[in-house]
Amino acid sequence: MRVRLLRLAVVLAMAARASGVGAAAYSLRDEPKAVIRAFYSMMACALSHSVFEPVEHRWTHGQYFGPPSTDGAWFELYRNMLIRERDDGSLLLFGVTPRRWLEDGKRIEIEGAPTYYGRLSATVESRVNAGKITAEIRLSGADHAKALVVRFRHLRHRPMQAARVNAQVWTSIDGGKECIRIDNPIARRYAVEADY
Repeated sequence: MRVRLLRLAVVLAMAARASGVGAAAYSLRDEPKAVIRAFYSMMACALSHSVFEPVEHRWTHGQYFGPPSTDGAWFELYRNMLIRERDDGSLLLFGVTPRRWLEDGKRIEIEGAPTYYGRLSATVESRVNAGKITAEIRLSGADHAKALVVRFRHLRHRPMQAARVNAQVWTSIDGGKECIRIDNPIARRYAVEADY
């Protein structure tokens, strides 16, 4: 009986991870490495390898592809890696980007994404060889978050030396979490720059 319960616990844990439940918990605990591992694991086991799309409990020729709601869980995880409304009323941008996505010369673009606070467009560009990562953020909507938090996960784990927001020296940075915090973001546009 004990072995069966252990097997059941393992199966339930695997199902939770595959469905994104585990990834959501990692995200809430701010564990980027675990979220990224779950993201790529879901791509390996929950996406069709022939057309590279998420599948949702599709029965074909006696085969079962992916756990239920694989596509919804994967897209939600992907969105939350880039944009996440947090319980404290803040909006976290680029919070769980894999470091390689910010190799020198690479860009991440978000266009017109819906958020609780209105539509958001943002571009982050890496110039790590020159010691900089920048972001352009455009917000729309009547409501605004209590804070806008931008995370730049430097390719080589280098700490932020300085930051600027809209060309002003910015001191609200958390080097350990690699974040720049903008409290009460009422402007529609922000240019955020970090020096390394």
